[in-house]
Amino acid sequence: MNSYTSVPIETIDFTDTYFNISRHCSDDRLIRSVEDFGILVPPVLLKKGSMFRIISGHNRLLAIRELGSASVRSEVCDDVTADMFIKFFLLKNYRNEIGPIGRIKFIHILSDFFMMKSPIESPVLKKSLGIPAEIISDAFIIPKILALPESLRNYLDMNNVNFRIIRELCTMSLAGAELLDQWVKSGLVRQNIFKKICDMYYDILSRDGGSDVLADIQVKSFDEKRRYDESLFNEIFRIRYPEYSALWRRAGEIMDRVNNDKIRVSVPEYFEGECLELAIRIRRDEDLLLLEKRVDELLSGEYLPQLLNMI
Repeated sequence: MNSYTSVPIETIDFTDTYFNISRHCSDDRLIRSVEDFGILVPPVLLKKGSMFRIISGHNRLLAIRELGSASVRSEVCDDVTADMFIKFFLLKNYRNEIGPIGRIKFIHILSDFFMMKSPIESPVLKKSLGIPAEIISDAFIIPKILALPESLRNYLDMNNVNFRIIRELCTMSLAGAELLDQWVKSGLVRQNIFKKICDMYYDILSRDGGSDVLADIQVKSFDEKRRYDESLFNEIFRIRYPEYSALWRRAGEIMDRVNNDKIRVSVPEYFEGECLELAIRIRRDEDLLLLEKRVDELLSGEYLPQLLNMI
């Protein structure tokens, strides 16, 4: 029988996240909400010796602990049933608090803790989960997904990354997964760029037989004027397409010789396009004859044809 009581924070085992299926809270909005309004829905705890195990309300409890509260009003249960946990899942899912990793973990808990042989026969659960049948039926893939590094799992959850991409991540070596984990932990990576990074990783792995070359990427040295994920993408692109990198270096050398405070030439990104861009800056007191001479020298010289041949 469940009862509501005030539970000392120090008796709650925060290291036990077995039942946590909610997305990780990455900002302080929940803390501000708890500070302003308190905990509107009490967390559910399971008595375990002298400590309490968290069944539902992990993020709320972390927020209340962060605010320095000594105790929290909780629903304490003597036992937890599958029906109870399924109801927690459906409510959290309705509130959009669960991502793809949380859904996969929910399936794992139903079979691992509650020993359910066919955990998603219910049409309501099938519709709520949205997990492809090939993942549910694979006895080996779910443990692999849940064994991915923590920051990577949080990223997949927060960004609702496609299950196909998540499944492919399980083919990575531990070193490869840890690299991705480090990259998403070091800065903001947009989901479209994350997908491209994964695709290039697989290409490099297929070409080189390993991903050691990617370990040399130093994210701390990225240009702060560029977005972090753009710098990361460019570094991996350079490794994936070395011929492109050599071409870009040559184009950069030519543009360094041509460009000045009056005339600038640029090539299209990734050399994809049919034309160069030529920009001319003219001041009111400009010597137009001298500027015309410079433009004529550029148009009749060797540099523009070289750049045009690159695109």
